[in-house]
Amino acid sequence: MVPKMFRSLIALLMLGSALFVLAHTAVAAETSVVGIVTDDGAIQTDDGEFIEVADTEAGNEMLEFSGQRVEAKGEVTEVDGIKTIAVKSYILIE
Repeated sequence: MVPKMFRSLIALLMLGSALFVLAHTAVAAETSVVGIVTDDGAIQTDDGEFIEVADTEAGNEMLEFSGQRVEAKGEVTEVDGIKTIAVKSYILIE
């Protein structure tokens, strides 16, 4: 009886681990964000949402274009309702 319960527990832990990895991968997919660079280190999207810009080389460079419209590409994460983009690349939009 104990070995059967042990195998079931191991199988359940493996399934849970696999689901966790899949969910994490889906959240960290690369995304494009279009909006205006703000003075306080964020991008304000066309629908009024603010997305904080993480401390990356491309993100810090992009922040120099405050007031400009950009398309930023990178990984967007959300913690406690605050979205952040780790910018990998960006372009200025005229």
